[in-house]
Amino acid sequence: MNAISPKISVLLPVYNSELYIRDAVDSILNQTFSDFEFIIIDDASTDKSVEILQSYSDPRIQLIVKPKNSGYTDSLNYGLTIAKGEYIARMDSDDISLPTRFEKQVEVLQKNKDVVVCGSWISVFGNNMESVIFEAPQNPIEIKLTFLSYDCIAHPSVMFRKSCMENLEYQKEFVPAEDYKLWSEVILKHDFYIIQEALLRYRQHENNISKIKAENLVISDLKIKTNLNKKIFGLQNDAFDFKKLVHLFDILGYRKKLSKSELLEFFEMTKKIIAINKEKNIFLKQCFKKEWKKP
Repeated sequence: MNAISPKISVLLPVYNSELYIRDAVDSILNQTFSDFEFIIIDDASTDKSVEILQSYSDPRIQLIVKPKNSGYTDSLNYGLTIAKGEYIARMDSDDISLPTRFEKQVEVLQKNKDVVVCGSWISVFGNNMESVIFEAPQNPIEIKLTFLSYDCIAHPSVMFRKSCMENLEYQKEFVPAEDYKLWSEVILKHDFYIIQEALLRYRQHENNISKIKAENLVISDLKIKTNLNKKIFGLQNDAFDFKKLVHLFDILGYRKKLSKSELLEFFEMTKKIIAINKEKNIFLKQCFKKEWKKP
């Protein structure tokens, strides 16, 4: 690691992760690209997480133990303020990064100066389920289109340019969709890229799945998607009911049944959006129609 300015700052927030933290840390330390600082921020864990972390002697690790629990987004935002790297790599305490993850993401960012956020496919495992690959589009335009309906960037898989975060931070009120909110601001001005390969193993377990989290996610998602659609189509002050459209689109996306009147309303509103896109030439016609007629 370059002692003055590492290429990458890895941000890993931790809270009561004793069961999985060693897997996560080892997967970062074993990356084929080694020029990074490893910022680990413990949020006042009450288990053996800190004890495990203190057992490491790798000089790239910078362990910060908060005296009081203040939340996940607070840890991330603090990490951003002290990070010295040109690129920021996210990591969660229960996941596993494949050895070539950083190497491949740095290559993408160095070759594509317009790209500011680089993610990858992920392999989901755990909870007695077989490993499943979650795919996402590669092309920046297709990613932007997908963002109109859902967040296709797996948060712990991303690497992004620190420069794109100027005047931006994670917002606590949007947890657990704080990353979607952040990316919805960044994607308005910059390109995203998703490597078409699973470079992160995302662990499912009982502590990261809860009814409250799911309910909060639905509420936050609806707010974010509504605002993003309005901004992209330049209709912040328009009477067009984006919130209703997004809600109907979500229902279709989750394969729930709509009434006949709801279906008619959905398709009428979709036609209006397609007409707006044609008039303003925001997205290529073929790509746009494909995305908005996906359900």
